[in-house]
Amino acid sequence: MTTKAFQNFGRTGMALVLSLFYPLGVIGAEKSTKTKYSKRATQVIVDPVQYENMQQTVRVLGRFIPRQKGPVVARTAGVIGSFRAAVGEHIKKGDVIAVLMKNRLEWQHKLQKAKVERGSAQVRTKKREIVLLQQELRRLNSLKNSPAFSQARLEDKRQEVSVAESTVAEANAQLRMANANLQLTAISLYDAEIRAPYDGIISKRHVEVGSFVGIGSSVATIINNQSMEIEADIPARLIPYLEPNMIIAVELEDKSHFNAVLRAIIPDENPRTRTRAVRLHPKLDLSSSKFAINQSLTLFIPAGSTEKLLTVHKDAVILKKGKRVVFVSEDKVARMRFIQLGQANGSRFTVIGGLNDGDLVVIRGNERLRPGAKLTFKTKGDRQSFKPATPIKGISGSKK
Repeated sequence: MTTKAFQNFGRTGMALVLSLFYPLGVIGAEKSTKTKYSKRATQVIVDPVQYENMQQTVRVLGRFIPRQKGPVVARTAGVIGSFRAAVGEHIKKGDVIAVLMKNRLEWQHKLQKAKVERGSAQVRTKKREIVLLQQELRRLNSLKNSPAFSQARLEDKRQEVSVAESTVAEANAQLRMANANLQLTAISLYDAEIRAPYDGIISKRHVEVGSFVGIGSSVATIINNQSMEIEADIPARLIPYLEPNMIIAVELEDKSHFNAVLRAIIPDENPRTRTRAVRLHPKLDLSSSKFAINQSLTLFIPAGSTEKLLTVHKDAVILKKGKRVVFVSEDKVARMRFIQLGQANGSRFTVIGGLNDGDLVVIRGNERLRPGAKLTFKTKGDRQSFKPATPIKGISGSKK
């Protein structure tokens, strides 16, 4: 083999060796990178599963009801000329909902205004006539000692003054009546614009443009959705466990929870169902479209003595394919467990199955957590030094 051929073979062999080992190096680097990232721990907050004193409860269905709901009625008769607000529209107190045709009312108002002006002129004229008659009466009285004095003429003049004064009084009365009618036509004109009596949403329209409405006819229905409360029919046997201002846990259909304050127990028992109505004030913002009148919900009504039950913080529970799961820290490695839950009390659920006392469950950072992920706690220390999340004050059955 020549020197030149050997050199070419050397270059070719070196390239072949490099091409064989280069992918292995890349693969090794990629494995090293993946291993590095797979070992990176996820920061979370954990909370221990623990026994707590909780009162036994019974689930009772309830619903949202408006504290203000009712028809808006016409205060004057007429034909609907136009609507200023549509069904579903938010309105404020005093906003115009509908307007009656005003032509007839406007002409009645103008007519009454003219009558007032005429009455005022008549009163002024009558008063001037009285002034003249009184001057003439005084002149005649001054002639009593004169040969030209006539007692009969004096009496006639007195009679004329008396009649004129009566005429003025009658004219004033007619003027007051005209003014009253003018005010009534002004009120009718104002009432031709049908206004909202309170803030709310127009839920229904009872008439259309062109419909005739009489005094008291329903034009629309308004619901004040910003002032809803909860109504439920409670079995009479549970009433002894309830007191005004008690905090009751509530669950919506999406499994979210909030607290409500028991406002009133209606002292009227249904003899057929043996239930009594209660009203509760929800402790949450109702401005969201998530809430609606007659929306169903579940109340957890106290039904017995307090007992120790295994509980888990509600923020630990997430849904995976429609099932409730939690992530448990086992040697700081995330393990997913399917669980069974009981009632909700404040910030915690009772545990029926799937968890044990002392299990550390992830309550923050669990949304994107995967099984097998390494964990690090934002709070230093292990279970002994970890402080559990503080439950919401006033769990179901507690009293203020």
